[in-house]
Amino acid sequence: MIIYTYIKSRSRAGLNRKLRHDVQLMNWLFTKGWDFFAKNQEIRIHRLYSCEIKRGATIPVSTNFIHTVGIVIGNNVVLEENVRIFQNVTLGAAERPSDYSSRSDAMPKVCKNVTLCAGAVIIGGIVVGESCVIAANAIVTKDVPPFSLVTGVNNVRSLIKTEN
Repeated sequence: MIIYTYIKSRSRAGLNRKLRHDVQLMNWLFTKGWDFFAKNQEIRIHRLYSCEIKRGATIPVSTNFIHTVGIVIGNNVVLEENVRIFQNVTLGAAERPSDYSSRSDAMPKVCKNVTLCAGAVIIGGIVVGESCVIAANAIVTKDVPPFSLVTGVNNVRSLIKTEN
């Protein structure tokens, strides 16, 4: 039983590491202008990890994919350091504009140390502040201040009390 638990935990960590490597390779190919190879890498990520991560997304190495299934990250989404992403998280545009690929203001930006729990949906050109927690199945369409908890639909609660 101990050996099985060890192997299972190591394979989950290995999957996270492999996905991060594949995303970094895809982004490197995209920035070099090798769009054909970047597109092939995007398809490979979709087939191997059951998630859809677009080529133009800015994803640092420190991003932690807890469960890869069902993750959707659109083109021009910006993630900062130490973002934790659980399964079925969607980051994308609220609507599909005609000049979709060139509009970075239509996509969300997620700041440092944010946790995106299972089923969270973050859409539109919004900013999720530093050290926020987006709860399971929350829908975020408005800016979120730093150190906040979001539950339900745009229900923002401050995690840190400020003195007036």
